[in-house]
Amino acid sequence: MNEEVDIKSVLLESMSAFHDFCEANDLKYFLLGGTLLGAVRHKGFIPWDDDVDVGMFRSDYERLLKLTEAMPSGFYLSSAEHTPKYIHRMTKFCNKKIIVEEPFYKPFQLGVWVDVFPLDFTFETKTLQKVHFAFINFLRNILILKTYAFKPSNRSKKTLPFAVIACHLVQVIPLKFLFSLLKFLLSTVPNKISSKKIVANYLGSWGIKETAPVELFEERVLYDFEGLKFFGVKDYDYWLTKVYGDYLQLPPKEKQVPDHIGKIITQ
Repeated sequence: MNEEVDIKSVLLESMSAFHDFCEANDLKYFLLGGTLLGAVRHKGFIPWDDDVDVGMFRSDYERLLKLTEAMPSGFYLSSAEHTPKYIHRMTKFCNKKIIVEEPFYKPFQLGVWVDVFPLDFTFETKTLQKVHFAFINFLRNILILKTYAFKPSNRSKKTLPFAVIACHLVQVIPLKFLFSLLKFLLSTVPNKISSKKIVANYLGSWGIKETAPVELFEERVLYDFEGLKFFGVKDYDYWLTKVYGDYLQLPPKEKQVPDHIGKIITQ
């Protein structure tokens, strides 16, 4: 049986279950990242993709976390708030059917997942946005070192030992403290002093590109996705152009590779 087909089948099953759970609990989500791009460009998965990304406003995100014990049969929610020794900044909606290993320095195992990113407010001025993102990215990097969650394949033989030493040095910082500080920077700071007119996915891969006026998220539409339908912002062109530029253009062949799943552990 082809592993790639297996993974995509389970990913689709997971996203369908997540969609149904959100609908049943009046939670609003939006397709993000390569998942939204795939919905627009391929009517489904990007052929080489191996995960699913969605975003939720902070209020719905916190409500989702409160429903951790109410997940549908065969699924579970992993988060820094409820999962011991959890290493990720975002929450993951996981499928028990297939357990996979992420190829970090210290491999991390969990069920095939849907990444759930919190959408928080940011500042209107670019300067303040850059400063805010810089603080958050610095803390994200500390968390990566704290949990040994970097990929050795992305390091040269010369830099790998230094990365490992840095990991050892930050072990004195409590993980719970780092996650609490991250949440403070993500939600408390902008909620108190921003105008609440600009929304950001701080934990995404594209930095300050993943910001948009709050009005962009006021209207959702259903997108065809591998024969099913999932929600995304109506003005997909604004978001995809801001993040990817010419999003209809395929990347070079050497970049058309999956990069989230190291290997399948059980199925």
